[in-house]
Amino acid sequence: SLAIEPQQLELRVGQSIRLSVSARDSAGNALTVRTVAWSSGDLAVATISATGLLVAVESGTASIRATVEKQTVVARYPITRDAPAVRIQQISAGDFQTCAIASGEGVPEGSAYCWGKFSSTGNTVGAPPTRVTGAPPFISIAAGRDHNCAISTDNGTYCWGANDYGQLGDGTTTSRSLPAKVATTLVFRSIAIVASQTCALVDGGAAYCWGSSLRNNG
Repeated sequence: SLAIEPQQLELRVGQSIRLSVSARDSAGNALTVRTVAWSSGDLAVATISATGLLVAVESGTASIRATVEKQTVVARYPITRDAPAVRIQQISAGDFQTCAIASGEGVPEGSAYCWGKFSSTGNTVGAPPTRVTGAPPFISIAAGRDHNCAISTDNGTYCWGANDYGQLGDGTTTSRSLPAKVATTLVFRSIAIVASQTCALVDGGAAYCWGSSLRNNG
């Protein structure tokens, strides 16, 4: 199956964003997409370049078509002249940083932003909100002292930041500037961080924790 990414998007006239195509086989495994032929259903509303750069020209609905090896997928995006409001879906504050999940005003649904002492790109104090990249859209996020974790829309759990106590849960103690998937098949419904420890709940209320024990964190 093919999908144009991002699948949900709101744009205002004059904005642009680069689109991409994801492909999966019948088992859900990701496939490599090499060549994409792009086209726009109405060039008066939106244009799309050969490399997938979408430009909002006029208010309306942009109908974007992507063809890969004789398979075609279509995505439709609303375009307005008025800037749509940014919606904060969730916000979490850690010791020295804050993270939020937001959408709207050209921001894809489930986008995560962090700011403060540490962010997805290692920003210093006073840096503006920085978008977290390298993972699927998120539905829940937790900010900690020096690492963050989030649950994605496809039921994955990702963490990034300091990892000296294994608090990222990826089976290493290597710090990550981009989200690393937690090494588990469990599906978590909520997640929380205390110092260098991460805990999460599954359906039924069972809790799982990883990283440093609380008594060692002061």
